[in-house]
Amino acid sequence: MPPVTYRKTARLTMARASDIMGLMAQLAKADGDADRQLDLVKALSGVTMTMDLLKATKVGGAVKPLRKAEHAPLADAANDLIKAWRAIAATVSRRFAQSVQCCVVLAATA
Repeated sequence: MPPVTYRKTARLTMARASDIMGLMAQLAKADGDADRQLDLVKALSGVTMTMDLLKATKVGGAVKPLRKAEHAPLADAANDLIKAWRAIAATVSRRFAQSVQCCVVLAATA
């Protein structure tokens, strides 16, 4: 499969891990080019992310260093993206906790 390239008009909606890995590779190659990195972070923000994709790709580790970038728009975009991913993780965590509580209640009444 050819690597995914970011086009300003295209949004990735149903991403596969390989798509995200392609964006991560481009992000690594763009080291020092803040405008290119910003475009790639925006492309990642357009990806419909799941907890499984976050875990499988470890994309957070690629974006985290950009939070302290000197280029303010890049740092802001990276911070916003990580906040959105943390919200996904919190939602999954809450759902898991609710399902565990439900199982405990059912086991106690059985």
